[in-house]
Amino acid sequence: MTKVGLSEEAATQMRRMLHQKESNYIRLKRAKMDKLMFDKITTLGVGAFGEMTLVCKRDPKTLYAMKTLRKNDVIKRNQVAHVKAERDILAEADNEWVVKLYYSFQDRDNLYFVMDYVPGGDLMGLLIKLEILEESLARFYIAELVLAIESVHKMGFIHRDIKPDNILIHRDGHIKLTDFGLCTGFRWTHNSKYYQKDGSHARQDSMEVSSCNLDEHCRCEILKPLERRRNRERQRCLAHSLVGTPNYIAPEVLLRQGYSSVCDWWSVGVILFEMLVGHPPFYAHTPIETQQKVINWKSN
Repeated sequence: MTKVGLSEEAATQMRRMLHQKESNYIRLKRAKMDKLMFDKITTLGVGAFGEMTLVCKRDPKTLYAMKTLRKNDVIKRNQVAHVKAERDILAEADNEWVVKLYYSFQDRDNLYFVMDYVPGGDLMGLLIKLEILEESLARFYIAELVLAIESVHKMGFIHRDIKPDNILIHRDGHIKLTDFGLCTGFRWTHNSKYYQKDGSHARQDSMEVSSCNLDEHCRCEILKPLERRRNRERQRCLAHSLVGTPNYIAPEVLLRQGYSSVCDWWSVGVILFEMLVGHPPFYAHTPIETQQKVINWKSN
C-alpha cells in the first residue's frame, strides 16, 4: 500500500475493509444453508419474482427477513445481472446504513437471501401516516439518507432505486437501505450482456415505462407490505411505488443516457420535496405522464 502513496491511516482503513470483506465472504461460503432451517412466521411482501417473509432460524432462534426469488422468473425477465449486483453489495456491505446479508443459498427452483429484519416499517409507511413531516424530522431523515447513500457510493455501487419504500426505519428510529435489485457496481457480472449467450441486450427493468409495465402495475413488482392494500394506503401507493412509476428516477436514467452516482442524489431531492409538501414534485395520474414531467423538469 505504500507503493500507491496511502497514508498510514488510510492504509489501516483499507486493511480493515479488506479483512472484513474476506471475513464476510468466508462466512457466506462456509454456511451450507437450507430453507428447512427456517420457520416461516408471516409474509412481509410479495413481488413478481417471489416474496419477502419473516422467518425464524431454528438454531439459534433468530428472526430474519428472507427474500425468495423464483429462478425461472429472474431468468425470463433478464434480471440475473441485477440479482448478482444485489447479492454482491449486500455481502460486501458492513455498515449501519445497509441491511446485512447473513446467508445466501439456492435450491432447484429458488434463490434465497437471508437478511436483517427491520421491524420499524419504512419511510413510505411514515409518509402515509403523517402525510407531511415537520422540518426537523425531514432534516433528520434526509441527513441519514445522505450518509447511507454516501456509504453505498464509497463501495463503488449506485443504488438507482432510492425511494421511500426502500428506506427502512429501525425501531430505534435510524434508517437502513434495502432492495438493491436495480443496483449496479459497473462490473462485468452486473451487465445483462454477460448473461446473454448470443451477446444480445434484451434487458427490461422496472425503470422502463412501457405498455407492459402499465398493464402489470397492479401486480407491484417492487415488494410492498401487505397492509398497504388498505384503501387510504392504496391511494398513496398509486402515486409512488407501482412498477414503472418514475417519480424518483433521474431524467438521465429514464433517457438511457450516461449517468453516474448523481442519479441517487436526484432521488434524495425528490424525497425531501415529498416530505415537506405531501406529494412528489412530478406526480401525475399515469406513469407515462410522470415520466414526461421528469424528463422536461426544467419547464415543469
